[in-house]
Order: sequence, then C-alpha cells, then structure tokens
Amino acid sequence: MKRLIVSIIFICGFVSSYSQDDILHLYKQYYLLNGKKYNQLVNGKKNGEWIEFGLKHPVIMTILWDGWDTLTNQPTSGVNFAVMKYIPIKESENSEMNQKDRDFYRWNSNIVDKITPDTYFIKARGKYKNGLKEGFWKYYHSNGVINKEVLFVKGKIMLGFNVYRDDNTLMMKITQINEDIFEVCRYSGKKELLNCKNYYSYEIDEIL
Repeated sequence: MKRLIVSIIFICGFVSSYSQDDILHLYKQYYLLNGKKYNQLVNGKKNGEWIEFGLKHPVIMTILWDGWDTLTNQPTSGVNFAVMKYIPIKESENSEMNQKDRDFYRWNSNIVDKITPDTYFIKARGKYKNGLKEGFWKYYHSNGVINKEVLFVKGKIMLGFNVYRDDNTLMMKITQINEDIFEVCRYSGKKELLNCKNYYSYEIDEIL
C-alpha cells in the first residue's frame, strides 16, 4: 500500500504558444520534455540536467510515497511525479462514502502523468552533480523573463548576481564580499536604490 503526501500549489503564469513537443511528461524515474530526459537520480542522488516547473492553475501533486516491494520483499520509497486534478464529488456520492474512500476517489481517479504548457512554466534550469547544484542555474518568471542566474559550486552560491522583476527591472543586486558574506542591495521599480544589507551565504535563499 502506498502512502501519499499531497500539497496544494497555487502559482499563476502565462504561456503564449506551444507545440505538442512542449508537453511535460512526469515519470517516477525522470521528466521528459522535447524528447530529452531531465531530473534523473543516479545511486539515489540528483545528477545531470534538471528543471523545476511552476503551475498556472490550482492542482494537487503527489510528493512522496512509500510501501513494500513484493518482488524483493523489502520496503521501498520514492518520488511520484504525477499531477492530480482535484474534482469535488457529488453530494450523492459524498453521502455513500466515508472520508477515507472520498479522499481516495478524489486523488486517485484523476491522476495524470503529463501537463501541457497552458498549465505549467519552467521556473529553473541547471545541473546537479552528486546531489548538489553545480554550475550556472537560470531562474524564470512565469512570462519567461529571467529572474536570476546563479553560479553554484558543490551546492554553494558563488560570485554575485542580479535579481529581476517580471518586467525585467532590477529588484536586487547581490555582491559577494567574501566566501561567507554577501551584500544585498534592493531597488525600486524606478531603479532607485532603497537599501543595502549584508547577509551570510546560507541566508541568501531565504531573502530571494
């Protein structure tokens, strides 16, 4: 029996045009986009090219499952990348089911393994090496404008970078002072400097 942990994701986005090849296929072993595989695990660690996506509409995603492998007679667990559309059941069905059965009906009867570009947008692209981010990662807004481009070395942010709004105006300028300290300067939509403050490297993700 698999146990599913679900979370509701509300993210707005816009995709102007797309083709059949832009459909994002979500498999347990990898993502498939434009005929290319992403998000693969090697010996249980993230490796190779990786993408992160956001969703335009409210959907429910399975995040984690665990259970028992009857072939090896061993416990097993992993990530289930299915996207599930929540559809309320009718009152007549509601009265005939207990809560557990209602939840199973809602979640499991509407599982899909692919999403079309009118539903998703690419939030980030980059690479993992032995489970850590490596090299340049690009992050995007839902309209395709670059949010930021960050250099990682063994999972740690290196150098400085700029953060842009979805209208391509500068929002933050981040400068590396030394190995552990970064200066973060914030700008208004009119390009006016608002303030600057120093942060430790481990705090950077929290403020972005």
